Amino acid sequence: MPPPAFDRPLVIPAQLHGATGPDGVCHHRLRLAPGRSELVTGVHTATWRTTGHLGPTLRIARGKRVDIYVHTTTGPQVYAGLAGMLIVDDDAAESSRLLPHTYGVR
Repeated sequence: MPPPAFDRPLVIPAQLHGATGPDGVCHHRLRLAPGRSELVTGVHTATWRTTGHLGPTLRIARGKRVDIYVHTTTGPQVYAGLAGMLIVDDDAAESSRLLPHTYGVR
């Protein structure tokens, strides 16, 4: 019997912008926890989540100080596929015609 087909649209990860504290630093507090995701219709798969999201995207501005703190050990979660993305916004990226400017376009 062949494995089930992926028949669901690609899930675009949530963007997390953090919170700027009185020290001017952008703080990201990430909680890692097990969860379940329906990657194939009707099939629930054990996954790991970061602050409630599958693979969130963190956005920061170039030159801004950032503090990313993860609440738990990460080795086993990384082995289980936990991942995310970090986007650094800057003037060069904004003016580039080679990079996409709209987040989450499928």
